[in-house]
Amino acid sequence: MALMDKHKVKRQRLDRICEGIRPPILNGPMHPRPLVALLDGRDCTVEMPVLKDVATVAFCDAQSTQEIHEKVLNEAVGALMYHTITLSRDDLDKFKGLRIIVRIGSGFDNVDIKAAAELGWLLDHYFASPTPPVDLLHPSSGPITPLQWTYYTPPVDLLHPSSGPITPLQWTYYTPPVDLLHPSSGPITPLPSTHPSTLIYMRTNHCLLCALSPSGIAVCNVPATSVEETADTSMCLILNLYRRVTWMHQAMREGTRASSVEQIREVASGAARIRGETLGIIGLGRVGQAVALRAKAFGFSVIFYDPYLPDGVERSLGLQRMATLQDLLIHSDCVSLHCSLNEHNHHLINDFTIKQMRQGAFLVNTARGGLVDEKALAQALKEGRIRGAALDVHETEPFSFSQGPLKDAPNLICTPHTSWYSEQASLEAREEAAREVRRAITGRIPDSLKNCVNKEYLMATPQWPGVDHGAVHSEQNGAAAYRFPTGLVGVTAGGLTGAGAAVEGIVAGNLAMAHGIAPMSRPPHTPSPGQPSKAETDRDMPTDQ
Repeated sequence: MALMDKHKVKRQRLDRICEGIRPPILNGPMHPRPLVALLDGRDCTVEMPVLKDVATVAFCDAQSTQEIHEKVLNEAVGALMYHTITLSRDDLDKFKGLRIIVRIGSGFDNVDIKAAAELGWLLDHYFASPTPPVDLLHPSSGPITPLQWTYYTPPVDLLHPSSGPITPLQWTYYTPPVDLLHPSSGPITPLPSTHPSTLIYMRTNHCLLCALSPSGIAVCNVPATSVEETADTSMCLILNLYRRVTWMHQAMREGTRASSVEQIREVASGAARIRGETLGIIGLGRVGQAVALRAKAFGFSVIFYDPYLPDGVERSLGLQRMATLQDLLIHSDCVSLHCSLNEHNHHLINDFTIKQMRQGAFLVNTARGGLVDEKALAQALKEGRIRGAALDVHETEPFSFSQGPLKDAPNLICTPHTSWYSEQASLEAREEAAREVRRAITGRIPDSLKNCVNKEYLMATPQWPGVDHGAVHSEQNGAAAYRFPTGLVGVTAGGLTGAGAAVEGIVAGNLAMAHGIAPMSRPPHTPSPGQPSKAETDRDMPTDQ
């Protein structure tokens, strides 16, 4: 019993030592108790129950990055945010350790997702060694060059072996590397530039731990929690435009009497029957489909335009698809916007497209304010080309009638970007955002994330010219080889050149490459001393599926 207790004490001490020297892991489980911050919220009572056992949670209540606390900028690995703050490339550069941003909501146009991903793609874990690396399993074979490194089985997390193999994109060191030939010299410093260097190599149980890791920031959203609320609000605004409820209420508050038919006709001027009208939906995503189903129940004939949607969706929903935006505008009595905002559709509704709409059509926008040119809309409302408009989102928020081009526009309903809100939706969105951060902390980025919107940028790697097959080391047994582009590795004066470049590789068998480099033919095999022959190796290896 005493012996067991002694082993337990030793193990606990080893764990503490490992935790103390373990550096931040770029795409694996994060350091214990990382800091997660709600940037533009006033409390974190909803997020705390989800994250309290894996992270320290704080809130900033900031309106811009200038108001974010210095501790958050320096230490936060996760950030939760609404639409208040805009994070450009310059803003993202202020964060020192940020790995994931989760937008509490479906939109993410206030975050530069490409810049977030491009804050990485570094060869962060290549370290210089004062001596050439050797094959630790076969030391008699002599030193090997970086170009000849191979691995024989999928690498694993040495500190958490039960988690199974990890993909090549996720290889990382979990402790500072050391010179394995001279362990007493201590950890090795990254890439010294004052003397020629080669790279250290570490193989344990036929596993080579390399370090090609995306060190950018993953950006996620919560796309599904407010679908019903936004669709319901859109229908409320559409009905309001057709039935003139807001204007009749305003007239009653002002003391207008409507007892005679003439007075009613004057107060309700512009009210129209819904059945038989054509509703044109731009963007048939989650909200667009929900609006279409509701509109059909009210008697609308629904058409839509969405160039990104696959063929056949219109048949399953019983809708009519328009081939072009112009076709939709020409045939719609009311146009409702439900698309995301990007560089291609900014001011989608402008002076030119408004002139393509039917005379006296309605316009509803509960998507993104930048989709509508408010100056052109105000002019169209004043001229009567558009009979009425309802906007929940605006080019400049928070919106105010006292300034901007819409301040004198008639027949206009404006709400303060609240179409997404309900008590239930707000709670669900915050909980789901916290769960996404939890997946990042306990899993791997971006593979463990559910709604990563910039994964394509995180996973992309530069293309490099091929490497001469004859240069591959004789130990290559057909499992895989990682090769470095010319000028990237080797003994060079001034250290490693091209350190920001990515590694090109090939893979065979069932081990998938995470960065999409095409497989190449296997080079000839010549076993090294103490290694099984090619026939024995091929017999033990799994066959290609």
